[in-house]
Amino acid sequence: MVLQGEISRLTVELAERGRHVEAVNKDFDRFKLKYDMLMAEKDELYAKVHNLLKNVSCRDDQIREMEGHLRQLHKEHEDLIAGSEIARKLVDELKLRGEELQEESNRQNVVISDGAEEKRKAIPQLCFSLEHYRSGSKEVRQAFGGHKWRAVAAA
Repeated sequence: MVLQGEISRLTVELAERGRHVEAVNKDFDRFKLKYDMLMAEKDELYAKVHNLLKNVSCRDDQIREMEGHLRQLHKEHEDLIAGSEIARKLVDELKLRGEELQEESNRQNVVISDGAEEKRKAIPQLCFSLEHYRSGSKEVRQAFGGHKWRAVAAA
């Protein structure tokens, strides 16, 4: 009987341990499923992190390229500013030279105008002188009786 009691107690204990093993196996299966889900989620997150790192690297490359382009544009801008400054100075010099040439032209026009006025005054005097010499020449011809003058060749 003692053995029978011991057997029943051990049977009950075995059944209880079987329930514990079954509960532990269920917990294990549940934890294993949760672990597998977490590992799958971790793999997804690693893939996302990898894609994000790839995007960041691509954007870094784009930023470096844009910075290089910006430096090039900045240099071109400085060159254009320098060129426009040179052109502005040249325009100023040309304007000044144009003003000087205009003043010189005005002075020359005054000189030409004065010369033309002197010529207009000289023409009547020359006409008078020509008329005077012509009439003097006629008088000389008449005084010498119409002789023709012959050119004498010098030997």
